Amino acid sequence: MSNQNSKKKNSEPKSSGNKNESDHLKLIEKWRVEILKLSYEESLNRLDQILLNLQNEKLHIDDIQVSYLKANILLERCENLLAQVEQEVIEINPDLLMGKE
Repeated sequence: MSNQNSKKKNSEPKSSGNKNESDHLKLIEKWRVEILKLSYEESLNRLDQILLNLQNEKLHIDDIQVSYLKANILLERCENLLAQVEQEVIEINPDLLMGKE
C-alpha cells in the first residue's frame, strides 16, 4: 500500500507543479512591479532588512526562499539604477559645467 501512495505522490507534483510554478512566477512578477517603484535608497534599505532577517536562525525555510527571491529583485533594481546614473554622468557635457557654449 505504501508503494501505491508513493506512486501517487510522485505523480501529483507534475499536475500541480505547473500551477505552483505559475503561481510563483506571478508572485515574483508582482514583487518586481512593486520594487520598480522604489528609489535606490528604498531598495537598499529593504535589502538591508532582508539581510538582518536572514541572520535570524529561527526563520522558516519558506521565508528564506522568499527573502532570497526578493533580494535578487532588489539587487537587480539597485544595479539598474546605478547603471542609469552612471550613463547620465558619462553623458554630461563638461563644457556646460564650465559655462562654455
